[in-house]
Amino acid sequence: MPTGLVNPTGAAAGTGAASVVARPALFALLSPTPAGGVALVSAPAGSGKTVLIRSWIEDAGLSNRVAWVSIDRGERDAQRFWLSNHSCS
Repeated sequence: MPTGLVNPTGAAAGTGAASVVARPALFALLSPTPAGGVALVSAPAGSGKTVLIRSWIEDAGLSNRVAWVSIDRGERDAQRFWLSNHSCS
């Protein structure tokens, strides 16, 4: 398992802000993700995806068991996507 968050874009994906609104209903949707599974979060820019995932990781105590892969809108290379995922393991 990865020892931290990995973000191929180079930006750090550390913990969220100190004053983030709790989102228990959204956390509940993410929590059934099986060990070794993948959770896909897709929403418009600025909707709070990164804050949600960072706060869920912190709340669930998963900071040492999570890999982070960012995908650009126009990216269509499946091989590159899976190689990025594989490099996180």
